[in-house]
Amino acid sequence: MGLGFFRAGLIAGGSAADIIRVADTAREDKFNKGINDFVDNNVPKFMEARQKRVGIKNRLSEELKTVVSRFIKPAVGETVDVNSQYELAEKLLFDNGGKIENIDAKYKYEMMNSAKPKDYSATNFISNYFNGMPKGKEGSRTVDQILTSRANQLAPDPTIDIEGKAEALAGIKDSVFFKMDRGTVADRLKSATGYTGPVQTTTNPYSDITTGLPSADLDALAVRKSRELQQESNVLEIEAKKNTAAIGQYPVGKITDVFNDYANNNYVINGVDAKRDLKTGKMIPLLDKPKLVLKSQQDALAQTIQQLLNDKSFLPETPEKSKTNILPSLIPMVDGMQPQEIPKTKFNNMTIADPQKIKIGMVYMDKDNKKYIYYATDPNDSSKVDISKKYYFSN
Repeated sequence: MGLGFFRAGLIAGGSAADIIRVADTAREDKFNKGINDFVDNNVPKFMEARQKRVGIKNRLSEELKTVVSRFIKPAVGETVDVNSQYELAEKLLFDNGGKIENIDAKYKYEMMNSAKPKDYSATNFISNYFNGMPKGKEGSRTVDQILTSRANQLAPDPTIDIEGKAEALAGIKDSVFFKMDRGTVADRLKSATGYTGPVQTTTNPYSDITTGLPSADLDALAVRKSRELQQESNVLEIEAKKNTAAIGQYPVGKITDVFNDYANNNYVINGVDAKRDLKTGKMIPLLDKPKLVLKSQQDALAQTIQQLLNDKSFLPETPEKSKTNILPSLIPMVDGMQPQEIPKTKFNNMTIADPQKIKIGMVYMDKDNKKYIYYATDPNDSSKVDISKKYYFSN
């Protein structure tokens, strides 16, 4: 009987071991599935955040270079170290919603409201903005540190509870005889996902400086309002030139000024990004919207010619009277302007020029590649252009 009992015990022990092995395999499978599911659910989120940070750093790098070259360096020169210049640029940029166009709008607003707009410069703007000319700061971050910190702030890794997940997964493998090490599981999760925990962002040493000018939002320099202000300012400038110009004559160079005023206004109306030449005040369009840049310039030339027609400085029917300062300025501008296509309409199954859509002063081109303008309205209908009244700028 003793032998039989011993054999029975061995058999029973073997069955129990088999059961334990099956249970261990099931726990291992569940544990591995939990790990894989966690990685599959979270790694794409981390990858997306990292890709966003790369994009932010690339874009912000160019924006900070622009702000430094356009506003900071012309004001502080070499008196402020490069790192501090970029810190000031970041401060100025993100004080204004992270948009260069808000800074440009504010600069334009301050310039037009200054005592001497033509003498206004980046030095005036920065000095007023920071309540005095800023100085370099010890401990200013490098450009890369600024970019990394701001990118981590704008596109942080998703926050996940690594320790809690490690506790849950380790519990799957726990048994009467074994307790899974939680730290080992946590390390495995961190390694698989690349998660390092929340990244501490660094601070700008100029962050505690209060500016002498309100923010773009507070002084109503949101996009729409800033455009209205700029349009109003340019209209006033144009009206002033109309009032001061001698009838029938413009001083040398003034027609170009009139064209630039109209072009500046059109860039704003058409939403064309542009940067200001701080010496001349002229807006230089960026070539991100070439069709709108061209339209702005075409319309500006048409508006300039309309003004010259209205004040009778330009007399197409007696052009010899316009040869002193008018035509010598207009002809090269027309030669350099890409003409607009003539508006067409259908009439009796024929395609003809549409006199209601043609604009006076707009540069068009005929089939012989000769540039011309229309300069008068239809005597019987002022809403139409008189298509018999053409002036050719080339013979």
